[in-house]
Amino acid sequence: MSQIRYLSKADVEACMPPVTEVVDLVEHALKTYGEGKGGMPPKVDLAPGGDNFLHAMPAHVGLGTDAAAMGMKWVGGYPGNTQKGLPYVTGLIVLNDPDTGIPTAVMDATVITAARTGACTAVTARHLADPNSEVITILGCGVQGRSNLEALLAVFPDTERALCFDIDVERQAEFADWVSTTKDIAAIIPPDPRECTEGAHIIVTSAPIVKDPQPVIEPEWLQT
Repeated sequence: MSQIRYLSKADVEACMPPVTEVVDLVEHALKTYGEGKGGMPPKVDLAPGGDNFLHAMPAHVGLGTDAAAMGMKWVGGYPGNTQKGLPYVTGLIVLNDPDTGIPTAVMDATVITAARTGACTAVTARHLADPNSEVITILGCGVQGRSNLEALLAVFPDTERALCFDIDVERQAEFADWVSTTKDIAAIIPPDPRECTEGAHIIVTSAPIVKDPQPVIEPEWLQT
């Protein structure tokens, strides 16, 4: 049996390609799956109670080719973790040799989960949004808010400003500061979601997943 490689969160971060490449890789994976060259059974949902969740997510792609990959993500989301100083989303990815099924690697899943989710948003916007979009709204200024904005900026480099809203005003301010200091765009923090949607070309909701979600925006707020 071959050795199993373990990659910590820091290891995964060190291996991550540029965000532009992540978006292209995710688009390629979605296209390959759409062509019937991959398998992704429905996720297995283990419900521990409340708004907490644990999901088993197996998949394979490109079997029979040199680029074949196969594995499973075991990921959990516990909204109450943030009050304990712990991350909301945590998880592991297990990779298997496509030819033998033998496990080859175990790695932290949090970095890849954040990057992949943001990249899916960017791929969708690349094909459905106005290519001249310049205003992006982020509703929910946590990890996913950042990853979504970074991926969208890779696809829409002419973006001029980001409208940022979060019910946690401190997190909202921290997000806006991160945008203004690391991105070449303006960061605006409207006082409520409605003002955050006015004039926006792309709107992303990145709040925690809950059993009884409440609408954050109303359809009439959206521009057509």
